[in-house]
Amino acid sequence: MFFELKSILQRRLRQQGIGQAVAAEQATTAFRALVAERFGASAAAGLRQVALRGDTIEISAGSGALAAELRIRESEFSQALATKLDGVVYRLKVFA
Repeated sequence: MFFELKSILQRRLRQQGIGQAVAAEQATTAFRALVAERFGASAAAGLRQVALRGDTIEISAGSGALAAELRIRESEFSQALATKLDGVVYRLKVFA
């Protein structure tokens, strides 16, 4: 019987309690990359904090204008993240 390496690694990480930290890092890194793609590297660098809490990515934007733009495009970012992260859907919560 053969198993995909991806599924073996995910199961082992869950057993060790590391899986949540890995998922959080992947989600926040993917979100920062999406912001850089759409608004440029300076906007991604302007994000003060990006953290994963449960199924919600909490974003502390560096400016009110960036926060407003992220709120407007919330569904677009959520769908793009789901595409990048194998269908895992995260909600976004933006703070200015």
